[in-house]
Amino acid sequence: MVLPRRPSLFAPSPVQVVSDDIYEGVTDSLSISGAKILLQRDSAELEAKNKPRVRFVDVIFPEIKNIKVHAEVIQYQENTLRLHFKGLGSKERKYLSAYLESHLETDDESKT
Repeated sequence: MVLPRRPSLFAPSPVQVVSDDIYEGVTDSLSISGAKILLQRDSAELEAKNKPRVRFVDVIFPEIKNIKVHAEVIQYQENTLRLHFKGLGSKERKYLSAYLESHLETDDESKT
């Protein structure tokens, strides 16, 4: 199967976002270049008035061989984070691509 140029997945996948604390959440969308994550608690704590704005976080994907990806925070409001992955290593890229490919195949099978 050939992957589309920028395959993305819209099925929820559990994640942990690590900053000063660990925030549990699920992906709203996921691609090889980034993710949109719905946090289980308000991310306003990520930008308290007495703290500088959080620019980078680490994201752990328990369902994808527990890979940890460094990501730039593109946008956050209420309980939603948009992230762009930075420095995705070849091993992490391989695991993420395989995960996306397997879920895309599952989505294709469910549509037929």
